[in-house]
Amino acid sequence: MDEIQIFIEFFRDQLALVRSFSSDPAIYAGCSDPAIRVAMHRKILYSAMLDGLAGIRYYGEQLGNRKRFVRFLLEHTAWEGGHLVSSAVLRKRLKVPSPLRDHLDARLGSRSLQRGNALALTELDDPDTSLGPLATNAEIRHLEECQHFSLFYKYRNFIIHEFREPGHAMETFADGGAEPLYHGYINATTWHLLYPVGFFEARTTAAIESLEQWFKANRIDPSSRVPDSSEWLA
Repeated sequence: MDEIQIFIEFFRDQLALVRSFSSDPAIYAGCSDPAIRVAMHRKILYSAMLDGLAGIRYYGEQLGNRKRFVRFLLEHTAWEGGHLVSSAVLRKRLKVPSPLRDHLDARLGSRSLQRGNALALTELDDPDTSLGPLATNAEIRHLEECQHFSLFYKYRNFIIHEFREPGHAMETFADGGAEPLYHGYINATTWHLLYPVGFFEARTTAAIESLEQWFKANRIDPSSRVPDSSEWLA
């Protein structure tokens, strides 16, 4: 369908535009690397694209913002690690000794914080199916909240609604990569979770490709799911 091609090419063009953004070295914004300065701005724009695509995909299904966004990540962004539960974030929520807390302490303590290196999520995190049997009834609710699908949505909320990033991770540790990671550094007391700008780009790219196939398979014109924006109060 020509309508699908037009729709997809529009978003691919926007993706290329966001990818091309750079920062003026003359503008000081908290760090010396221009690429890092502009990273959060690009993340905000990638998040807006994911939001827009999710709204079109689930048009008419009356889903709340969180449920729609998380479901879209699950179904259309090819993110295998999204099911993992962040050991670092979950551990901070557990105030009472328990088998789950002991397990997290062992996982987090298995790597040195002082080396200043980056670790893949799989080095510290487990799927909720592995952690569930260790959790008390009071701890169960934290598993979904600390799953990376949910944490990425929280990250999206921080950067869009508050213009700041949670967790105090350093973009430089990504070294241009596209995978989420943890990093420590000398004198650190906790692991820092980073979703780098390359990860936002990769998820948006995967979403566009996935939606193209979904629209074609279901013979749906995407424009039929885009509400008329000519009226302010429509």
